[in-house]
Formats: sequence, structure tokens, C-alpha cells
Amino acid sequence: MRKVVWTILTLVLVPALALAQTTVGSIYGIVKTPEGLVVEGVKVTLSAGHIAEQMMMTSERGTFRFGELPIGSYKLVFEKEGYQKIVNEEVNVNLATATRLEILMKPAAVEAVIIITGQSEVIDMKKSGTATNLVREVLENIPSARDPWSVLDQVAGIQTDRVNVGGSESGQGQQSSLVSHGSSQWSSMWNYDGVTITDTVESGNSPTQFDFDSFEEMQVITGGADASIQTSGTSINLITKQGSDTLHGQGSIYYTSESFQDSNVPKELEEIGYIGNQVDSIKDYGFDLGGPIWKGNIWLWGAFRAKDHSLQEISGAILTTKARNYNLKFTGQAGHRNRWTFFYTRGEINRDGVGAGPYNPPETTIDDNTPTSLYKIEDTFLASDSLILSGKFSYVDNRVDSVPKGSDPMGYDLVTGMSKGSNYYSLNYRPQYQLQLTGENYLEKALGGSHELKAGFEWRHNPTVRKRGAPGNIEKWYLAGEPYFVDIESPINLEAVTKRISFFISDIYSLDRLTFILGVRYDRQWGNNRASKSPAAPVLQDLIPELDFPGQKSMFTWNDLVPRLGMTYDIFGDGKTILRSNFSMYAEQMGLASIMGPNPADWRILEYAWTDLNGDDYPQREELGDLWWASFNPYSSDPLDNGKKIDPGMKAPLTYEFIAGVERELIPDMSVAANFIYRKATRFGWSPEDGLSSADFYLAGETSGHGYTVQYYDTDKPLVFTTTAENRPDYHRVYRAIEISATKRLSNHWMANVSFNYNSNKQYWNSPDSYIDPTETVNRNGLEYSPYSMGKWGLRIGSRWMFKATALYQFPWDITVSGFLQAREGYVFPIMLSVPFRNYGGYTDLYGAPFGSERTPNITVADLRAEKVISFGDVGRLGLIIDVFNLFNSNTVLQKNGGPWGVFGETQEIVNPRIVRLGARFTF
Repeated sequence: MRKVVWTILTLVLVPALALAQTTVGSIYGIVKTPEGLVVEGVKVTLSAGHIAEQMMMTSERGTFRFGELPIGSYKLVFEKEGYQKIVNEEVNVNLATATRLEILMKPAAVEAVIIITGQSEVIDMKKSGTATNLVREVLENIPSARDPWSVLDQVAGIQTDRVNVGGSESGQGQQSSLVSHGSSQWSSMWNYDGVTITDTVESGNSPTQFDFDSFEEMQVITGGADASIQTSGTSINLITKQGSDTLHGQGSIYYTSESFQDSNVPKELEEIGYIGNQVDSIKDYGFDLGGPIWKGNIWLWGAFRAKDHSLQEISGAILTTKARNYNLKFTGQAGHRNRWTFFYTRGEINRDGVGAGPYNPPETTIDDNTPTSLYKIEDTFLASDSLILSGKFSYVDNRVDSVPKGSDPMGYDLVTGMSKGSNYYSLNYRPQYQLQLTGENYLEKALGGSHELKAGFEWRHNPTVRKRGAPGNIEKWYLAGEPYFVDIESPINLEAVTKRISFFISDIYSLDRLTFILGVRYDRQWGNNRASKSPAAPVLQDLIPELDFPGQKSMFTWNDLVPRLGMTYDIFGDGKTILRSNFSMYAEQMGLASIMGPNPADWRILEYAWTDLNGDDYPQREELGDLWWASFNPYSSDPLDNGKKIDPGMKAPLTYEFIAGVERELIPDMSVAANFIYRKATRFGWSPEDGLSSADFYLAGETSGHGYTVQYYDTDKPLVFTTTAENRPDYHRVYRAIEISATKRLSNHWMANVSFNYNSNKQYWNSPDSYIDPTETVNRNGLEYSPYSMGKWGLRIGSRWMFKATALYQFPWDITVSGFLQAREGYVFPIMLSVPFRNYGGYTDLYGAPFGSERTPNITVADLRAEKVISFGDVGRLGLIIDVFNLFNSNTVLQKNGGPWGVFGETQEIVNPRIVRLGARFTF
């Protein structure tokens, strides 16, 4: 007991293990005789070309463990006088995974050496959640669009907002939005080589694109996360390659163009001029190289990749993206117990024509430039065979500039859907600073079992400068070409910062067949608005004057202490059939939107009815009618008071999760798992109007369209233009799912991964306190929740069932064939009706059909790859690749117009046509 107490105190006083951003795994196991007797005092030696050699002796229970190992392949040698010598070669360590070995040593009168290759258990006994490790064999050989977003489509339980046929959706202005197990897309966490890089403005997004061939491994956690992970969202950890004592590398090129592409547009769409999204050309080329600077001590790895996308939108407009990625990594040993890393990466993305489409002609598009650099230094110290300490500091330098093609005021027609004029301009500068102190201590025997105690501390500091506005500071809205209303505004000019301090402590407590994964996490999150200025608006300088904001102290702080409790049970004691269960609570991450609301330098907008009396298509003061809406309080005598307050007692959104499942090893290297997943999300934020409640509303009438009739509500109370951000009472979401998967790792010339998910994701307004306007709940309460896509406006992400399968087979003559099949239910097709002008909110849309009752068609897409490898002996290997995406040339509808404006039911997007991509890669 004293040993446990002192270990806990050590880990608390010297905090450690990387919070959700680990770059390592571990090897552990037991040495026995064939009769089942444990063998004590066996010398176990671990070696690899990228770290210094390590050695330990098996305990009195015959156990051994090597922790905090960089991912890669290892050789283990087991030696004891009077026993056979065992050499286990090519034991793979995967990211955040405990690789389990069971070694059988026979007594031997004479020296004998037994060599085995890569033998390890397929089931991880120390995981109670749902996670997928996409190893290099998967990343390199399963056909994909060669970006992490398209690979995420292969993971069980994940849904994205697009079907990326051969890269036709890569390099767009907005990233693919993704959700998993009912989580919000804003709670996703992106980690790159162990560093959190999640965007602080567009929460849940990555700030950059990546060199796909630089990845050694990609881990995706969708549920049951341990205490090192903060949020309930998808956690993506991308780990890059590194140098070793052996010179190694590769060069590759992939190419496709319009001439490699079929047509799949139905005749009825061709007749109305629909051409579908098309690939003009995609070029992807680069190399990486790694090797020793000082063998056994210092290693270097570097990479370069260029990606040029030219995509044709439905309207015929061309969107071009040029991306360049640079990577440099130094790793080294300072003695046998100290390991260090310096990592630098830079991504440069330039896009031309972002936003083009059937309703957005080229003059309404924007060009953007996104340079992002990451610097990381890390040091790991093996204080003893069981105690490991490490520290990591990182800096992310990220900037996004968006420049509109023109300078005319922007306009939008609500009937035709057509845009005109110029788009928004914006600048976002958002650096990130992060410090992590990490550590782990292994106790072989305490309280009746073994313990892997971990503790950690993290400090994260995210300042932001955000500027955004419309040319001329006005936005004009039309009805069938006639002026309808106008937004007059002063642009966004914000400076703010968010901060987080986190601690956690956890223990993997193993008792023979039973393993407990216990943890608790504490997060303190806060932020403040910094000084900034905002110009006056045109036409209404008296109502939207120039302002000089001196800044603002932190208005609230989120303090959250959440438990993580997991368990696994080895039913038969052979490690081949286990039961899993997990209970977790998650407090979500704080985005800048949470603190920017009260900043008066935020967007100040007044919306008025507009009649163009002089016909010059520009609003004058005398042409403005009733005030329909305001983003701030225009009647306040204090220009620094925008009418937006925040409840100082506001708390972080919470998610409760329960998982129960079973996993069984069917054959060597293959297991089947089934999990039941339950989540309840609550304590969301909202900003209701002050002094207004649902009791102030009355049934005002009904509206009809597209075969539906629904009622709507209104109030006679005057608008006050003031709000208070707070936690929404009596509102929650519930997600339930059954998820079945089968995983076969590469052996005997084949591998596969198959999953099926059936789920229900619903939302509930439980009392009148949970809403202000009852219209909000019409055709939505108790029905499906499907979040908006951030990348494809109007699309709702939400399938109730999904089937995914990847497979690979190695034929003779160095020919490999692989494929990916995805089938899912169509996404929700919302039927929208127009509500007559109301006193509350003016013009409003309303769901005509019960939400989720109407959907786009179910979708099935298959991709196929064939590769022939030509060997040049010791020089290297050349692979010649042909990929076929959307093999059956599906043209399934992905989006269509649900009203209330434009042509109801009009197809807006279909699956891109079949396309062939050619590739070649040389490895050595």
C-alpha cells in the first residue's frame, strides 16, 4: 500500500503522460513453460533501429513490460540458462496500444535458438472503448483520396458530409465535417505527432492539410476514451515517420484528369443543364527520406509533398488548390535512458475560386491563403525500468487570409437562390502554445495486481485575431429580383484568447483475468476579449458608430472534474474472449465563440425592410422601413454595450457515455467485436432574449406547402435586443447504437476490416423552459438530431445505419488487390416551409415534415485498387498502381432543394462519376 501511495504522490508532483496526444505504445507479456508454469528471471532484451537497446528481467510472476515505445517494429530476445533462447522478430507497436506477448520457453540441456516472427495477441486487454488504428499497411494500400478526412470514412461509427470520389472533394474551401457516435462536429480533436492542433475559431477543424505519405499511423478514437482525452468528439491522432539506423524512404506520384473520368449525369438533369461536379486534374507527388546522422544515437527524417487540385463545379467554374507540405524530424538518444525529438512541419495552401457553384458565379468567389507551421520539442527520460517522465512544448503558427474576387456589395435572391456582387473578406491569425508534462509508473505487484499509473498536466494558450466583413459593409436581399431587405453592418474586428489547464491521473489495474481502467480528469478553461476597434457603418453612422473597445476580463470559467471508468474481463483466461464495459463523462472544449459574444467589436448588424425608391440598387436612409432584426442593442446609449451578456455561472456542455461489448478472437490475427453504445449530451449553451419566455407566445396561424401543413407561433411583446448566454435548461440529446466489427490484420497474404452500425440519435425539449419560441420545436421534439455540415451549407449529417468494408489480398507475382465499400442510409431531406412575417424574428422557415421522415436515397460506393511491384533487389521496389473510384459509376443524389425558395426537389448534388487514378511509388 505504501508503494502505491508514494507512486501516486510522485506522479502528482512530477506530472506526466501526453493528454490525448500520445505518440507511443507499449509491449508487455508473460513467459511460461508449455505446462503453464511462469518463468522468473528471464533476461528480455528489446532492440530496434530507432531507439537504444533496453533490457529487463521477468518478475516472480513471469511478467515483463516495456513502456513509452515509439511506434514501429521491435525485436525481443528471451534468455535464461537451462532454457531455449527465444527470438521474436518484427513485433509491432501501434499507437496508444498495449501489444501483448505470451512466450513459451522449454527447458533445454543444450543451447537452442527458436525464432518466431511478429507473434502477438490480437485483442488489447487494456482498452475498454472504441478505437481504430489505421496502420501503414492500411494507409498505403487501401484506395482513398489520400487525405485523413477520406480515410475517416473507413472507420466504424463515423459519418462525414461528403463522398470524396478519388479526391474530387479534397482541397475545397471547407473541410469535411464529421461526427461519430452522436458527438458534435465541434468537439472533434485533431492531434499531429502528439500535438493538439484543433482550430480554436472553427472548433473541430484542423488548421491545415497534410502530407499523406508522411503518416506512420493514424489512430481514431470514437468512444470510451481514457482520462487523457478531453472531449466526447472524434479524436484523431496523426503520427509521422522517423529516421532509423537503416537508410529508408520513398518517392511517389499520383495523377488523374478529366480524360480518366466517366459521366454519370442522368438524362433528366442533362436536359436542365446539370453537368455535375467534375475533376479537371489532380497531381500529387513527393518523397520522404530517413536515416542515421550518428548510428545508434541521432536520426533524421524529412519529407516534401505537392498537391495540385483543379476541380470543376456544377456551374462550370474552376476551383484550384495548390498545397505544399514540408516535414523535418530529428530524434536522438542522450545515453540509454534519455530520448529526444525535434519536429517541424509546414503546410501552405492556396485556393482560387472558393465557393463557386450553380448559385455563385465566379465574381462571388474568394481566394484564400493558409500557411501553418508547427514546432515541437520533446524529451523522454527513463528514470528507472518502471518510471518514465517526459516533457513537450509546441507552437503552432496559423493564419488564414480570404480575399473576395470583387469589391461590389454582396447580394442574394431568396427566390432564385442566386448570389451577386462580392463575397466576404476575412483574416484569422490564431497561434497556439502548448506545454505538456507527462509520466508513467509501472508497479508489478501492489494491492493484489499490477498497476500502470499515469498522470499528466497540460497548459494551452490560444490567442486569436479575427477580422471579417462584407464589401461596402452592406448585404442586399431580393425577392425575384426586387429589393426586399438589407443588412447594414460594421465588420468583425476581434482579438481574444482562450486558455486551458488540465490535470489527470489514471491507473490500469490488472488482476489476473480482470482489468480496471480507472481515471479522473480536471479541466479549467477560461478566456477574455482584448482591446480592439471597429469602424462606423455606412448610412447609419449614428446607430452603428465607430467604437474603441478597451478589452474585457474573463467573464466566466469552466471547472470540470470528470471520471473515466472501464473494465475488461478475460472470460476463459486465454486472452481470446473478453467482455468490455466503460462509463465516461466529458466536458467539452471552449471555443472562441463562447467568449466573443459580449465583445462590441463583433459583427454589428441592423436589418431593415428596403424599398429602392431611386432605383440605384443601393440603400439610403429614407429607403429603410421597419427594423426586422439586430445583432446588438441599437437603443443603448453606451456604444460599448451590445446587449449581449454571459451568465458568470455558465458551465461546459457535458456528455455521459456508457459502452458494453464483447470481443472474440476467431482465428489468429482476426477478432470480431460487438458493442452497445449509449450517450446523453446536455448542458448546452444558448442565448435567449431577456424578459421573454415561451409563455409570451400564442398560436398565430398555420402555413402549408409541398403537401404539409404546420402551425406556428408569435408574440406581441416588443423586441428588446438583449440576450444572456447561459446553459439551456431541460434540453438534451440521446444516442443509442449497436456496432459490430471484424478486424483481420495483415498475415497469410490478406487483411480486412468490416463494420456495421445501427443507431438512433434524438433530441428532446422537456419543458417550456427549454425554448422561447414554440415554433422551434414543431416537427423536431423527440425526433432525430442531424447536425448541419460546416463545409456543405444546408446538408444535414445523419444516417441511421452504415456498412463499411476494406480488404486486401496479396496474389503471387507481387500483385496486390484491395478495395473499400461503403453503404449507408441517405441523409435527412428537410422539408422547409415559409412562415408569414412575424413580430418575433420577422421572416422564418419552419420544418414542414417530421424531421428525419424524408431522406435522400441510400448510397453505395465501391473503390478498387490493383498494384504490381517490380523488385530491383537491394536497390528498392517499384509499385505501379491503378485506382478506380466509384467503380459502379453511382449517381446517387446527395442534396436537393427542400424549400422554401427555389425549385422544390431540385437536385443540387450527386455522387461524382467513376474516375481512374494512376500512381507509381518507389520504396527502399
